[in-house]
Amino acid sequence: MSRTVTSLDELAPLLDLENVQVHETAGRRRDAFDLSHIPVAEHRPEVRVRQALQDNVLAFRARIEFSTRHAVIVADVAAYFRLTETVARPPAEVLDGFARQIGLPTVLPYLRVQIQQTARQLGVPAPMLKHYWAKDLATVRFAAEGTR
Repeated sequence: MSRTVTSLDELAPLLDLENVQVHETAGRRRDAFDLSHIPVAEHRPEVRVRQALQDNVLAFRARIEFSTRHAVIVADVAAYFRLTETVARPPAEVLDGFARQIGLPTVLPYLRVQIQQTARQLGVPAPMLKHYWAKDLATVRFAAEGTR
């Protein structure tokens, strides 16, 4: 029988962080090979997040892409939380609260490390990844794919 949770306060104690996994790290210098500037427009970092509840695991995944005058850098990281009890699909507002208050703060440090390491390997200045607050998730692309 599945437990019903109606708030993040009820869901949070049931979560046990099981794994943080890097799904993608990529980087490309803009001056590759012939040392001429590759004409790619700079843009603000684009963050896409998604979450899924499946087989008693609640996953939160974030992907960020930076484009600077020196390089293009991509990092994609997911955090997997095992539920200590079987729960019915929480309401959308509970899942939204999870994404904002637990998911994003968990993966953000890992994204930063991947971005810094990739920049260092490329020999370019590391872009500054701003701190994303819970309210900032309204401005990123969000999908609750695979949630049931």
